[in-house]
Amino acid sequence: MKFENYRKVALAFHVKVLAIIFAAATAPLIAMPVADAASTPAGACGSSFHEIDHHDLPLGTIYLFYNGTDNCVVTWKNEYVGTPTTVSAGIEIAGQSSTRVLDSRSDYKYYAGPVKISAKGKCIQWEGEVQKPGADSNIVNYWKSKSSHCG
Repeated sequence: MKFENYRKVALAFHVKVLAIIFAAATAPLIAMPVADAASTPAGACGSSFHEIDHHDLPLGTIYLFYNGTDNCVVTWKNEYVGTPTTVSAGIEIAGQSSTRVLDSRSDYKYYAGPVKISAKGKCIQWEGEVQKPGADSNIVNYWKSKSSHCG
């Protein structure tokens, strides 16, 4: 066999080996499903958080969680679940709008958040919204707390 033929055979061999290595390395990534959304509001914040308050909206519920240091807010849809709508969750240190953390989109199917803030020893304000499909903002479906949960 001529040198050129050996070179072609060797190149073909290396291409096949690389293809097998690539397929083996990426197969788990392709086969793995995308992480599921949290199945509970508490699950969205994490296992170290416990519920300290909530506020019911006509189409959902805003949950406030605490873990001894951080506060976490999740707005959970109770109506139009699975349908993209505007949902938001927000939190800030009371009187300091520059600390506001907000998660708001018009295509959420289940919940907004979690949004977290470290506010030990301070008062917070927390908020949320759930809208009907295609609806413009409606004050009935939005709520923001007064200064609360100080400490």
